[in-house]
Amino acid sequence: MSKKLWEKLASDDLDRTESKTQQPSNQRDESKISKRSRLERYIDILRAVNENGPLRRTHILYKANLAWSDLEDALGRLEDAGALRKVVGTTGVFYEITDSGRRFLNNFVSVKESLEPEVVTREPSRSKPIA
Repeated sequence: MSKKLWEKLASDDLDRTESKTQQPSNQRDESKISKRSRLERYIDILRAVNENGPLRRTHILYKANLAWSDLEDALGRLEDAGALRKVVGTTGVFYEITDSGRRFLNNFVSVKESLEPEVVTREPSRSKPIA
C-alpha cells in the first residue's frame, strides 16, 4: 500500500464532521446520531467505483449514500491522493479507481476483516438432556 496515500486519507479521518454545539430544544440531538468518518466515506466511494466500474458523480452519490457537498470534497481529496482518476469522455465525466486506490481498498478490507471477531459455530450436542 502506498504510504503516501494512506497518510493523506487517514489524516483526514482525525477530524470528524460531528459538531456538538448547543441546539434549540425543538431540534433533534444530532450528536447522538452515528456518522461515518471521512475514511469510511472514502472507502465507500472507492468500493462503489471498484465494484461498478467507472461511474458518474451522481451514481457514486447514490451508491455511497453521501450528500453532494461531502461527495465533492471526497472526490477532490481522493483524486489529489491518486486513488481516483477523473475521465472526461464524450458522454460526460466519470471517475475510475487507480491501482493505488485499489491496493488501499484491499488493504483496508483485509485489516478490517482481521480485526472483526471470528464467528464460531458449534455443532448441536448429541448427548441427551439431563432430566
